[in-house]
Amino acid sequence: MALNVLKNKAGEILNPRIPRYENSGKFSISEEIKTGQKWVDDKDIYRKVFTFKNPQFSNNKYYINHNISDFDVPIKLYGFCKPAPTTFWFPLPYPTTSDVDIMLYISSTQIGIEQKAYANNILETFYIVAEYTKK
Repeated sequence: MALNVLKNKAGEILNPRIPRYENSGKFSISEEIKTGQKWVDDKDIYRKVFTFKNPQFSNNKYYINHNISDFDVPIKLYGFCKPAPTTFWFPLPYPTTSDVDIMLYISSTQIGIEQKAYANNILETFYIVAEYTKK
């Protein structure tokens, strides 16, 4: 797949060596996006956003099926969560030195969230972004 190159408003190529990643800044809750970027093994990088409210933690853990077909290598896993009833948003993962960590992890089928110090259902709203390659 050839990447678009950087062009001016008239459509003239400014520098054919500078690729233009049109989807690299796009996020979608409803679909998987091919970012236009490549990983070190020259595979395409994809992005998918997950959002959910009021997850029911069990033993401080919560899992969601990500339904990513042919999942291969995770590139990035990040996001934000909001505890109820605050208006503060915490970045994910949220590592600390005081044992209030919120961790994210991903497998071939699921995304996991593990939190240590919050009451099981106080973390109310989540936005998680997964970037990955496919087999």
